[in-house]
Amino acid sequence: MFSFKSKIFLYVRLYTNAVLIRDVVNKKELKREAIKPFSNNRLLFADFINGEEFLIATIKELFEGKPNSTFNILIQPMEKIEGGLSSVENRALMDVAEYIGGRNIVIYDKTNLLSDNMVLEMVKNS
Repeated sequence: MFSFKSKIFLYVRLYTNAVLIRDVVNKKELKREAIKPFSNNRLLFADFINGEEFLIATIKELFEGKPNSTFNILIQPMEKIEGGLSSVENRALMDVAEYIGGRNIVIYDKTNLLSDNMVLEMVKNS
């Protein structure tokens, strides 16, 4: 069986200029709205730099300023995905997840909410 270095599993739900991040193991979550917008009228994740900075700040806040170096992550866009994500949008989300410390990364492009167990299983099976 695959061994995960990090025991942290994050469930990131992206909304227009907002995010909800849940640590599914420790049952902590944080919802924040961005000060600098990262969405526009067509794309949920339109500004890579603003989105990246916002996600880093929110994760640091979730971990009270002490983020671990790596974690497992499932990112779920919750809006503006009619017809699915383009390969460019998918790549941008993968790149930002990797940059902010994600190692086992899943991009889930359906809007149904997932349970903590579903998130764990999806990331472990990726």
